[in-house]
Amino acid sequence: MPRGDLTEEDLAVLLADMHVSGKIRWDAYEQAKHVSDLFHAYGKTYEWLSNHLRLSKGKIKELLDAYQEDLLTLAELRQRAPELKKKIAALEKERQGLALRAVEDQRWIELNQSMEGFLARLNQTVGKLGNEERQKIVRLLVKQVDVGKETITIHHSIPVETPNTTPPRKSPLYPARRAAK
Repeated sequence: MPRGDLTEEDLAVLLADMHVSGKIRWDAYEQAKHVSDLFHAYGKTYEWLSNHLRLSKGKIKELLDAYQEDLLTLAELRQRAPELKKKIAALEKERQGLALRAVEDQRWIELNQSMEGFLARLNQTVGKLGNEERQKIVRLLVKQVDVGKETITIHHSIPVETPNTTPPRKSPLYPARRAAK
């Protein structure tokens, strides 16, 4: 319905100039609604909207998608924000827990591989060793023996390799190193 010389479309364009790309901006929901009206009711193209409102085509698409998906108004979002922040914090805590668990799981895998390597080297070498050398190995591995009335507990220390470490020089488990001395 015309108002003087202005059509409703002209008025909509002027409002967009002032409140979507101008100095007195509406909240995001109102901007999205108005851009959607220009696009759907008045047939304005992405190109026209982008050029006229001095916004990127991506921003125009974002505004149109937001309105078409009937997203929350700013007031509704502010009302839901504390609950959403709690959910985000809980999810972040859960993510950190999962990340820690992944690190622990990886460490267990590395420990298992290290143990398998140690046992393979021990089994390979032990047949070549005499009793005295075997006793040295046992003394290196066994740290403490607790004898109870019905139980015996053996506390041991098995060397594990980290990816960047080399085996100890004096270990009887590495005959190549002993031969190189």
